[in-house]
Amino acid sequence: MENNEKELTPEESLQLISQVITNTRRSFKYQSFYFLLWGWLTVIAALTNFFLIQYFVYNHHENRIGLWSFVDWSIMVVIGWALSIYYTRKRFQTEKVKNQFGLIIKALWFATGMTSIPIIVACIKLHFYPAPIILIICGLSTVMTGFIIRFKPIIYGGIIFWIFSIVSVFILNEYQLVIYAVAMVLGNIIPGYMLKYSKN
Repeated sequence: MENNEKELTPEESLQLISQVITNTRRSFKYQSFYFLLWGWLTVIAALTNFFLIQYFVYNHHENRIGLWSFVDWSIMVVIGWALSIYYTRKRFQTEKVKNQFGLIIKALWFATGMTSIPIIVACIKLHFYPAPIILIICGLSTVMTGFIIRFKPIIYGGIIFWIFSIVSVFILNEYQLVIYAVAMVLGNIIPGYMLKYSKN
């Protein structure tokens, strides 16, 4: 049987790969929504948690810190998941072309979120703030995302996460939340806005 498929030249193959990457970057320009959504939610959660700790310690109600910290982060996670699912379904209805790079990045961040759950549980059990470990994981996923879509500010954002993970080790426990919030602004929110308003 004769093969009707045209064999691509090396130049055509490179051009095709470049076009796929360009389409992925365009796709993630719209999906900067996720960077901004989770960036702002985690900043709000971290700072709210920090001020809750200060309030309860000042009023000698340390036994309430754990409960209210759980409530604080749970509310933000529920909001984040609800808005992410809504936005994803809305985009799925209008996005006609799917590409493997986009699927890889979605799987990467899903795995990142799922990995964070046992880490947080273990840190709570060991009475250790999870900020340094979470920043390391986020740094890895962010850098990989930046390399896949070839967007340098995202790569730099991941490097910022790694730097702040080291810094947070030398900070008193509750102030790690402030460091975490600053890391999210510099490593997630600012690159997210740069991606959102970047040219195609």
